[in-house]
Amino acid sequence: MFETLAPEMAPFNRLMLANLWLTEPVVRSRLEDAPTINAMLRTTTALTVVSGGDKANVLPGRATALVNFRIIPGDTVDAVEGHVREAVGDPSITIARVGSARDPSPVSATTSAAYALLNRTIREIFPDTLVAPGLVIAGTDSRYMSELTPHVYRFLPVRAGGEDLARFHGTNERISIENYAELIRFFHRLITVSSIATQ
Repeated sequence: MFETLAPEMAPFNRLMLANLWLTEPVVRSRLEDAPTINAMLRTTTALTVVSGGDKANVLPGRATALVNFRIIPGDTVDAVEGHVREAVGDPSITIARVGSARDPSPVSATTSAAYALLNRTIREIFPDTLVAPGLVIAGTDSRYMSELTPHVYRFLPVRAGGEDLARFHGTNERISIENYAELIRFFHRLITVSSIATQ
């Protein structure tokens, strides 16, 4: 991502990103300040459900907590569980996986013909767009495609500003009518060129 974006940035940022072998600690520190980007740098932890007592004057005999982890590529479910056990450090506390725990999806190559086709189609429909690979931090149905192909790219041409991000999966989630039409044009073109390429 940085290799693609760096040449398009202001001189100082370009210098910093082009020399990550030297500047990585400083760049990482700055990126960690932005919550969305910070979630791309490490496995994230979210305490989502906590339950315990039901009376104000009685200590609970049992308490439970559900913790959701978004695991970054390169990390594993086993490693995260090991870290939790070590951090808790108390064998009397039961730690168990709940629901479907799975390792991160494989990272798809940016040197493939499939990526080149996607890149070309994006630039055709959105000519002012710089196409760069990135990490999708959300769970998507694309995880089921990894068994079918190593070329799984999670891309949706949604134009979203800062105020839109807060609405994703929330109150008043929406995109503009113009953007909806762009999505249709994009997928129509991608399907058309994909079918031509496979003939």
